[in-house]
Amino acid sequence: MRAPLPELLEALARIFGTPGALPRRAIRTAADSPWPGPKLSAALRRLVEAPAAELPVAYAGHFLYSSWEPVLHLEASVYRDGSLCDEDILQARDRLHRGMGVQPPPGRCPDHLASGLQILAAGLRKLSPLAPIPDREEALRAFIAQHLLPQVQGLQRVGAQRPLHPVFEGGLEVTEAVLEEILEALAQPKDRPSCTS
Repeated sequence: MRAPLPELLEALARIFGTPGALPRRAIRTAADSPWPGPKLSAALRRLVEAPAAELPVAYAGHFLYSSWEPVLHLEASVYRDGSLCDEDILQARDRLHRGMGVQPPPGRCPDHLASGLQILAAGLRKLSPLAPIPDREEALRAFIAQHLLPQVQGLQRVGAQRPLHPVFEGGLEVTEAVLEEILEALAQPKDRPSCTS
């Protein structure tokens, strides 16, 4: 069975959006698929093997509240100006969401990493290898290159300065690798990974 990219992105969104979530089956399915490149395949295998002990507590300590270390915020706005839901970021993302033909999921700020991954999954589902829509593909490229990839890399830099639970360290590694592979595939439409099979 092949794990389409949207399902992998949604599994990653669950890791960063739901305390204690580790959807091993979806990650294992992606790891066993033939399409991931070497970097992504290795990262997926490490994430599948990551211990899940104390995962809800680690989520709270890393992303919600910590009395001994700075919180790792999953919202991009925090790293720009220190606030949640920065209006400039939200407007820029909203233009790209419309370009991709998707709406952000309800329940959390659209610049939260989990929201961004869900939005990207929805955008990939709207791609058709039989009838490419260049504007939609460009919006997907811009969303990844200008928003998601820098957000993940920023979280990795901050996370490198402190110990992270292996699931979150591995989740960031997998997310970076999958975003890079999607960018490469979008740059070469003939090699685009299937998002539906």
